[in-house]
Amino acid sequence: MRCEYVNCEREAEVIVVFDGRAYHLCRYHMSRLIRSLEKNAKGRTASLQDFRVKKERGKIRVYIPSESS
Repeated sequence: MRCEYVNCEREAEVIVVFDGRAYHLCRYHMSRLIRSLEKNAKGRTASLQDFRVKKERGKIRVYIPSESS
């Protein structure tokens, strides 16, 4: 199975669930997701629920909405 992140053709190694839907991610994109979680935590609890998934060209892009949104 291939990574479902936009513009990625790497082999998926993990499954991450966002809003009840499972997505396959490669090691690189999972590492980026973890780093984003750590950065977003800033001394508080952070979770995957802080992220949003946007569909692009049949794949996904994961982002953290800005506070002003």
